[in-house]
Amino acid sequence: MKKKRILIIEDELIIAEEIAIRLKRKGYSVVGICDNAELAIEIIKKKIPDLVLLDITLRGKMDGIELSALIKNNHNIPVIFITANNDNATFEKAVITEPFAYITKPIDDNVLVNSIEIALYKAIIDNERNLLIMNLKKALEENSNLKKILPICACCKKIRDNQGNWYQLEEYIAKVSNINFTHSICDECLKNYYPELSKK
Repeated sequence: MKKKRILIIEDELIIAEEIAIRLKRKGYSVVGICDNAELAIEIIKKKIPDLVLLDITLRGKMDGIELSALIKNNHNIPVIFITANNDNATFEKAVITEPFAYITKPIDDNVLVNSIEIALYKAIIDNERNLLIMNLKKALEENSNLKKILPICACCKKIRDNQGNWYQLEEYIAKVSNINFTHSICDECLKNYYPELSKK
């Protein structure tokens, strides 16, 4: 199985390196270590990690909470917060960005691994659900015209669209959907119009 790739964003280098060692021992791949949002964004674009371990306190203008929102909106990569701040105010701010987990320091190995595995699994499920919803919306949009009341000529059975244009039924259906037609002859018409062929 391919090793899951993790980016560590932590303002204390010693702690970041310690986490990296522990992750590698557990079979993960660490694609980078950085301490600020600007460098983190560059690494994310180049390495495309499977998951980000993110400290709330960072060097530079942007903190971890702001960076988490940016990662969620632009890269759709699961984020786990690792922080020494366990006060309610910090937690409430962090929760708004919808992290996959929130781990306080000092970090327990079992908690870290369990949080990573749950986050990776949940990310897969979320992506599959989002793809299903997107495909469903697309299908509904493509077939929305078929659910409306359609004006149909009482004589020739042509269909009129919203612009007032008239189409043969199969021409209209092909226009508003992905359906293509091929011509054949049903048994009844074969008997009525080509009796010599229906007997064979």
